[in-house]
Amino acid sequence: MQHVLIIGMGITGRSMAKKLAEKGIRCFGFDDKDLAEGVAPFETFEATPVDAIIKSPGIRPDHPLILEGERLGLSVYSDLDIFGRYFQHTILAVTGTNGKTTTTSLIASILEQSHKAQAIGNIGVGVMDAIDSDNEMVVVECSSFQLAFSNSFHPNVAVITNISPDHLDWHGTFNNYRDAKLNVLSQLTEKDFCVLNYHDSELQSLDTSAKVVYFSLDDFGKNGAFIRDNTFCYRTGEAVEAIMSVKDVQLIGNHNLENILAAICAVKVLNVDNKDIEMALKAFEGVEHRLEYVTTKGGVAFYNDSKGTNPDSSIKAVSAFEKRLHLIAGGYQKYADYTELLEIAKGKLAGLYLIGETAPDIKKVADGLGIGNNMYANLEDAVLAAYHNSEAGDSILLSPACASWDMYESYEVRGRHFKRVVNNLED
Repeated sequence: MQHVLIIGMGITGRSMAKKLAEKGIRCFGFDDKDLAEGVAPFETFEATPVDAIIKSPGIRPDHPLILEGERLGLSVYSDLDIFGRYFQHTILAVTGTNGKTTTTSLIASILEQSHKAQAIGNIGVGVMDAIDSDNEMVVVECSSFQLAFSNSFHPNVAVITNISPDHLDWHGTFNNYRDAKLNVLSQLTEKDFCVLNYHDSELQSLDTSAKVVYFSLDDFGKNGAFIRDNTFCYRTGEAVEAIMSVKDVQLIGNHNLENILAAICAVKVLNVDNKDIEMALKAFEGVEHRLEYVTTKGGVAFYNDSKGTNPDSSIKAVSAFEKRLHLIAGGYQKYADYTELLEIAKGKLAGLYLIGETAPDIKKVADGLGIGNNMYANLEDAVLAAYHNSEAGDSILLSPACASWDMYESYEVRGRHFKRVVNNLED
């Protein structure tokens, strides 16, 4: 590549342009907003000849310039491809519908015990910013938006936590979404490792050249991590290692136990010492906005699960509670099905408080299941209503099962707003 078109000049695009310019590559940019300094404006393929296109993660696959570039035979790359081309050390890649941020953070925390390592990617640190770092290892959280156009990204260890329907408004079909996730395996060789959820039907019988290890809550008899007698264990062939007690970790919920098991697999294939694993897992308090304990007021516990941006994610959060749960849900319309979530939540719900574009859709399902509910104009009103209706011993959970973009810039902004509202409540 000598002349490239970068579509989307946000944080990723600007970082991309800066790094590529340092490598002697001329960059042209296209964006509805201002371009980065030193980036030439792109006009047309006829007026501005380029030999490749780099797509920022948020740019839709049906963008006119992408379609035109593909028609002309140009290769379209993601930021992951460019990062992988220049970063010469160990890469661990984590993707999946749910759990990828927690799993990425867990793996990085373990590796940091004895290596120069960093969590990057969709977790908040752009991959391009880590190209010239002194990291021995990086753990890259990969979104389906990135992987959909990745064609040369080659991690040494690839982790897929699970796959369930999400972002169908962007990918068009579940098959497209699933294939984007599985693309993280496309460049693996027999020297690499693949970590998979043993019980996920979408991850059965995959075609990969890599060595496969699995994780499961129970002993499944194959290489990988599992729980036996309330202990995290790891099997290699006939040998089984007991790593540490489940009671010594701070995370709650079976979904977090699965995240821990996935992380154990990812570091064990790199021969990380069990003492490093134990030390990191004991200290790990969780990820902001993912089933995050906020505070207790009037005997009522508040939890921020703003990162619950699809029904399957919220199912995992709701399943961590046993009774008297007040659930705040709703947000950006992605045309998801909320039936399973509400069926699982029904027996433990003390209240359902709906906000955002999807409030009428969720209400319709709740009404059909005989679940009492109310819709609210904003998050503040929903929190106040939930607190007013609660009693000591109850829990109030924000787990929207939807993205945030109808009301907030990101799930992080939504989660922090929730925490501010909660902390301002009077006991």
